[in-house]
Amino acid sequence: MRSLITGATGFIGSSLLAALHKNGHHVVACVHRTDDVHLPSGTQTLAVDYMRDLTAESWLPRLAGVEVVINAVGILRESARATFAELHHLAPRALFQACEQGGVRRVIQISALGADRAAVSRYHHSKRAADNYLRAGTLAWTILQPSVVFGPQGASTQL
Repeated sequence: MRSLITGATGFIGSSLLAALHKNGHHVVACVHRTDDVHLPSGTQTLAVDYMRDLTAESWLPRLAGVEVVINAVGILRESARATFAELHHLAPRALFQACEQGGVRRVIQISALGADRAAVSRYHHSKRAADNYLRAGTLAWTILQPSVVFGPQGASTQL
């Protein structure tokens, strides 16, 4: 199965990438830098700018032959180079539109616990906006809303 993972060098995305790679899946990793040495050997990479790739047209060529998209891109803090609106909502919305146009079979959205009607933070509102867009579309989807995620390289583990 050919899968595409956004946020493939992030905390959650890198774990998903390693697990899929280990189990023989062909994974396309969307990354900021295609020369990242932490990726499994032989990983196909695509450079993505989540602040600029905000149209279905920018994503559609990247989906050739892809059956499953896992959207694991996310940030905990905003900066001038990475905002919640673009990374959590607008880029995923464009990706989901491209998935519908490109015939992708399934989308897995890594969201966040609290991305619901009671959300008060911009972080949660941006995650919820992408979740809602995905729910309203025609794709087969799964939305995961984890709470705190623990792992060897995680900030939560270091605390």
